[in-house]
Amino acid sequence: FNSGQGSASGFGNVGSLGSGAFNLGDQVSGWGNTIVSLGSGVGNVGDQLAGLFSQGMDKVSLFSAGFANHGGMNLGSANLGDFNLGSGNVGSSNVGSGNVGSGNTGVGNVGDGNVGGGNIGDANVGSGNVG
Repeated sequence: FNSGQGSASGFGNVGSLGSGAFNLGDQVSGWGNTIVSLGSGVGNVGDQLAGLFSQGMDKVSLFSAGFANHGGMNLGSANLGDFNLGSGNVGSSNVGSGNVGSGNTGVGNVGDGNVGGGNIGDANVGSGNVG
């Protein structure tokens, strides 16, 4: 079930001279790599890479503990952003769940730098604050 010109081994590869599973690109080996050429490893994004969860130089690792995270270094599930501890956060560096923004500690905050829950705005301390 491979697609592309030249020889390929494995399953679900798109490109030539690839081996492994679900790779996209030429001369790629490993699992789930999206690379133009010469890559190997797991979950890499970029050019001429090797390793686990690598996106390239000067980029955040794709490693996350949880499911359905779009970003890196998340502990939890369904986070959009990086460095979140919790689930369902949209933004980065949140501790808690359901936050929209960055740097929040708590649950259900909309804004940045809030501590508490249900705050709308920035830099609120407590719960249910607006502003």
